[in-house]
Amino acid sequence: MMFGLRDHLMAPGAIIQRNPRQPTRADLTREIERLRDDYQLITGDRFDWFHCPILFRDEHTELCRAHVVNQGFVGSTKAWTVQRKDVDNFYGSFFESEFVLIDRLGPGAIQRTIENPGLAKKVPVKISLKGDRVDFYRYKRGPVPDEHTRIIVEGPSGIARSLVLKMSPDKVERDVSPDDWELSVEKDLRLGYNYSLSAGGHFTGWDVLGNFFVRNCTYEKRQVRLNAASHFWHFRNMVRPVVSHTPMLGGTVSDGQMYICETTQKHRWAFIVFVKLPNSLHAVVLLILDHPDGAARFYDFLSSGTSNLIVRFCKFEAGTFHAHPRTTNFEWPGINASDKLR
Repeated sequence: MMFGLRDHLMAPGAIIQRNPRQPTRADLTREIERLRDDYQLITGDRFDWFHCPILFRDEHTELCRAHVVNQGFVGSTKAWTVQRKDVDNFYGSFFESEFVLIDRLGPGAIQRTIENPGLAKKVPVKISLKGDRVDFYRYKRGPVPDEHTRIIVEGPSGIARSLVLKMSPDKVERDVSPDDWELSVEKDLRLGYNYSLSAGGHFTGWDVLGNFFVRNCTYEKRQVRLNAASHFWHFRNMVRPVVSHTPMLGGTVSDGQMYICETTQKHRWAFIVFVKLPNSLHAVVLLILDHPDGAARFYDFLSSGTSNLIVRFCKFEAGTFHAHPRTTNFEWPGINASDKLR
């Protein structure tokens, strides 16, 4: 299995409904009652209104049917759960629309962005030479300054666009191999109660998402995005896009397939679950705090770059985890500190 290098973040779910039809208010009521029973099974008590697995509060507020994967993704799973409407709207309006945009770009994203100036404002193109960023602008007409270099980039439709590098022609041509150049598009997205009420669930629900919501829910979008850059940077290693995979993975919500991360002493320290979008698959590491060694391994993983993971394939089926008898190793790619948002 190969992982890519972009960040992504997924909210933790509670118990999930996989109802293919449009859920009704009666479905929502039944689901709340089922969650109430599940909560009592874990805690011995019943919540009054709804215990939010992100804010860890039970208070009277408007609830909604929250889709596990944003419905803006064409063909995504219809699975849903109950959530506070204020929390669901906050993350939906400030962050999820950006993920929909990135996924819809799909293969050929760079060329499509270059062809479309409007799209480029939302998803900037980055040009690098030997890892260093090169400034550029779109060519309009007339002569190009001597200290700049005009280049041609052709998109998937065959349309050629002119860009101008803020670099002299001799520097562009001198001792530079085509392999030294890189074009990329980038978007700043440093964005059952059995798990939600565990120590690991508290970390994912409150530390990653709930705390940020409480501190930012009254701000305008621009300020929220600025604050998100520093907050979610601490959790950057928890998510990666999957470049290739065997076996075929349809997303953990749909097929129940995941991996369990283990220490060298076989202590479990995380799940790796998968989120399937129409054009991509993402792996998300969710903390398990069953043992001090596992906790130490997770926090080392959070702060490290590239990490070698000992994992065991697992499938959740009919209420039971079925684990493979042997472990394997994954190379989890790191992110350069220079990629941090400012």
